Amino acid sequence: MPAGFYPSSATFVSATDAFALGGVPCSSSTTGWCAELASSTDTGATWTAATLSGIPLDPRFTISKSSPAANGVSTVRFVDQSVGYAFGPALYLTTDGGGSWTQLSVPGISGLGSTEAVRSLEIGGGTATAVVEPTSGTGQSYLITARVSSPQSFAVETPPATLSGSMGYFRNSLGEIVYGLRTSPGAYFRASGSSSWTGLTSPCATKGIRGVIGSLYLNGSSEGIVAGCTLGVAAGSSQKEIDLSTDGGSSWRTLAAPPFPGDMSAVAAGSSSNISVAAESGASFLYSSTNGGKTWSTFNFGTSPLASGGYPLFDLGYTSATQAFCILGSPSDATSGQTQSQMYISTNGGASWSPVTF
Repeated sequence: MPAGFYPSSATFVSATDAFALGGVPCSSSTTGWCAELASSTDTGATWTAATLSGIPLDPRFTISKSSPAANGVSTVRFVDQSVGYAFGPALYLTTDGGGSWTQLSVPGISGLGSTEAVRSLEIGGGTATAVVEPTSGTGQSYLITARVSSPQSFAVETPPATLSGSMGYFRNSLGEIVYGLRTSPGAYFRASGSSSWTGLTSPCATKGIRGVIGSLYLNGSSEGIVAGCTLGVAAGSSQKEIDLSTDGGSSWRTLAAPPFPGDMSAVAAGSSSNISVAAESGASFLYSSTNGGKTWSTFNFGTSPLASGGYPLFDLGYTSATQAFCILGSPSDATSGQTQSQMYISTNGGASWSPVTF
């Protein structure tokens, strides 16, 4: 890897094969960072670099601001070892494992990468689906989809509800969730292979709470939906509720509450036992349970200046029932001379986490 590389996003296509999008300082980019791709075939023990020539890296911590780097990227998702996407705000495709990239456009959406931004993209069930939102954070939002057999051909899809403002999306082979809508219910689920969406009404939704954060897991015959919401807030802290459904959202079980510090930003699950929650405010918190939410442990980021500064956790997810990963911060978040961002991996369901060295 080149000197000065820091990760912005990561994705796994198997338990061992991973890609990480990051950046190195450069003067040719409007953000001061040029995008670089790292690939690993040994669960992040060693990495090989491939430059995204001429593509600026857009820091994820500022992606919601009104002036992202035009045609830049901040996030990566791969279908397999060859086909992958780099996005946020623009959208690029590689079909040779990151050796070359093509910027994509979507019929019916103008200004993609400048006035319109790809906020999230997930792959599952043979389909890539992305959320497109105005860079100003207001106005119409879209879902766009492409079959992975024709990965360059995205089209606008009719969403489950009128979408406006910021929203979230998660997909795997079990199905897909759209959440954070300014509607009621606050989230929708669609099983893989189905054409219809079902509104998710978790226990926290009945308490007048919207802005549900969702996640899916599928391991063998075990499948489920995990939803989280914020019940109340205080300075730098929030009351969090995590709910679990194993019947497609028809019924829910409320788990023991994760600790109070931090504002919840992500929920991920590898099974009904292994669940992790990201929260940030004045500090960064990673809460994990390996007993179905009966108890929660808090990961200590040690002396990381990013954690003590409360930088966000990105890409929190499980690649199996027991293997999980996340990114703390993004390049250019920290001041000069400090660690800019860090990737962490857990191989025991979230009981402990180890930093990745690039």
